[in-house]
Amino acid sequence: MVWLLQLTVLGVSLGAADGIPELRKKAEAGDAESAFDLGFRYVSDANFLEGAKWVQKAADLGHVEAQFYIGYYYCDGIGLEKDSVEG
Repeated sequence: MVWLLQLTVLGVSLGAADGIPELRKKAEAGDAESAFDLGFRYVSDANFLEGAKWVQKAADLGHVEAQFYIGYYYCDGIGLEKDSVEG
């Protein structure tokens, strides 16, 4: 639940659909920050599978925070099959 607090502190609008088409376009083009933000928006809306997919993409693009969170998602089974080794 730490990430929810961080999102609130960072001013990310939880559950907000506004901006998702633009974020998706940038994320699909390889923008790691947009992929990370998009993933967090999906997770905040309890769409863990879609959220984990975008956070994983950001992690694969070298986004350090995303790499931390994808490990957390694996360890806790958030949107992914629980895997402490992968986490």
